[in-house]
Amino acid sequence: IGFDTEFTPSEVLCGAVSDGKVACTVKAQDIRKLAPLFKNNVMVAHHMTSEIDSTMRLQIAALKPVLEHWLQGNRVRDTLLIAKLVDENRGVGGYKLESLLLSKFTLEDYKHETDQYGPDPTLWPTHLRNERCRIDAWGTMKVYDAYVDDVHGPLRITHQIALTLHRMKHIGVYIGRKEFEALKQEVYREEAKAKAVLVKCAKKHGLENFQPSKDNDVRELVYGKLGLDVESKTKSGLASASVKDLKEYIDIPEIKALISYSKFDKLKTTYVDGLEKKITRLNDGRYWIPVQINALAAKTGRRSSAGPNFQNLPVRVRQIIVSRFKGGSIADNDYSKLE
Repeated sequence: IGFDTEFTPSEVLCGAVSDGKVACTVKAQDIRKLAPLFKNNVMVAHHMTSEIDSTMRLQIAALKPVLEHWLQGNRVRDTLLIAKLVDENRGVGGYKLESLLLSKFTLEDYKHETDQYGPDPTLWPTHLRNERCRIDAWGTMKVYDAYVDDVHGPLRITHQIALTLHRMKHIGVYIGRKEFEALKQEVYREEAKAKAVLVKCAKKHGLENFQPSKDNDVRELVYGKLGLDVESKTKSGLASASVKDLKEYIDIPEIKALISYSKFDKLKTTYVDGLEKKITRLNDGRYWIPVQINALAAKTGRRSSAGPNFQNLPVRVRQIIVSRFKGGSIADNDYSKLE
């Protein structure tokens, strides 16, 4: 059974089902009536974890047994995952439902009428939103039928792995409140010191209003005042102001100050301010962040996380992650030799 919902982060607006021949849309409160339909059938969805999460948000008692199966990767098929198992080399946008549909079938664009109102489905006229949801459910079944026979690899266990990783997202990680606040104060202090040193260097060259966060100011210092050769350019044709291109000049005091500032500014914006926006304070006062792990590994076989990229956290930032258990510890195991 093809299944689709239209939802926001806080609200489910409608749902639709299809057997690939016919499709219908129901109001959010009527999704409970679909429980008998899901009981013994396989649910097919595009980006199934989104549909599972939106259905969970409804807290429908009749769907709890069904959701238990779905969350284990049983009786579900994800057309996004299937498309990647068939061909992992599609370009940007190539795995969207409409892209997959158009690669196999001839049909008119049915999303432009809602797209003109923006990405927020609450702003779409109800009849257009219902129609889009209905066609998405139908299109999901058509894509499934068109691609499933070309899958390379074990389909069932791949879905089970994907849902295991999705459950890890909801389990998340706990952030030590004291550890995070200590990191924040340290990084803010070091960033301010590095900025003061860099601004002082710029003033020596007559740049009184120098702002290290502005690329044009950095270009003026590096290529105008210091006269360094342009090693590379941006896509827009401007001289690159990235630290990567300036590391070979680290012996120059101004460049050393610039690299030092960039290091601490990165820590501040990405790993302090950025992480703080993602932190949820739980009822018990603890800090928590969900973990998004890609359902399919990269070509190298390595898994990766996103929002935040936990695999790229600097060592000093990793130390803010604490055990969820009182008095617990976190093991940092090296499994690289197992292969």
